[in-house]
Amino acid sequence: MSIFSSLSMWGPAEAEQAAERAAKSLCLTGTLRHPLRLPRNIGDLNAGTNMSEWRAAKNRQALARLNKALPAIFPAPVLRHALQRSLIPAMPRRAVDSYWRAHPIRADRLARGLAVRSGAPASWTWRLGDAGRDDLPSSFRAPPAPFREPAFARGAGFCCVCGQPVYRFAWHLDLWQRGPNLNAAWHAACVVAWDLWSSPGDYGRLLKRVQGHSCAETGGRLWKTAEVDHRFRCFACGASIAKRLGRRC
Repeated sequence: MSIFSSLSMWGPAEAEQAAERAAKSLCLTGTLRHPLRLPRNIGDLNAGTNMSEWRAAKNRQALARLNKALPAIFPAPVLRHALQRSLIPAMPRRAVDSYWRAHPIRADRLARGLAVRSGAPASWTWRLGDAGRDDLPSSFRAPPAPFREPAFARGAGFCCVCGQPVYRFAWHLDLWQRGPNLNAAWHAACVVAWDLWSSPGDYGRLLKRVQGHSCAETGGRLWKTAEVDHRFRCFACGASIAKRLGRRC
C-alpha cells in the first residue's frame, strides 16, 4: 500500500495529529547564538556587483592617499606588492608591513643578516632569568636578543632585534638620506622575523611548503597532526629558519 493511499484512510483529526508529529520531528532544537541571515548572493542578486564596486571605491581612495604620501624614492618590490593586493594599503608604512608579512622567510634572512653585521656585544652572554622579574627570557626557546636588554640597548633609532639603524618606514636602508628614525625601535622585517621565531606554529603551512610536504625527521609524507619543532638544539644558532625549524610527524 502506498503512502498516499494510507493517508486517504485517516480522518481529519488523525491527519492533523500526524502532521503535528512530523513538524515536531523536523524542528531544530536549542537556542541560536546569532540570528540567521541569508547570504548576500541570495538576498540580493546584485550583491557581487555591490561588493566589487565597494572594493573599487576603497582602492581608489587608498591609491589616492598612497600617491599623496609616497616619496620620490620607494622600494619597487614593496610598491608592486601593494598594488597587487585586493585592498591596497593606504600609506607607505602599511605597504612595507604588508610586504614583509607576505614574505616571512625573506624577513628571517634579512634579520639574521643584519644581526650578523652588528655582532653580539663584548660582554653579553645568552642566559636565562626569572619570568616576570627581568627582561631575560625564561627559556632557551626564546630567540637571543641582546639589544632588547637595557644594558646593551643602542638607544632610539636602532632596532632592538638586530641592532642596526631603523630608517624611514621602518626600512633597513637609508634610501632617503634622512638618517635614522628616532621614533622607531623595530625594522618592519624584524617584527615579522621575531614573530616567526617566537610562534613558528603559526607558519606551519609555510614551513610545510618549504619542506616539500615531507617530514623533517623521517623524510616521509607529513601527517595531518604534524607539529613544528626545532631540528637541533636551540642554542646552536646561525642557520636559517628553514633549516632550524621543521614540521615533524
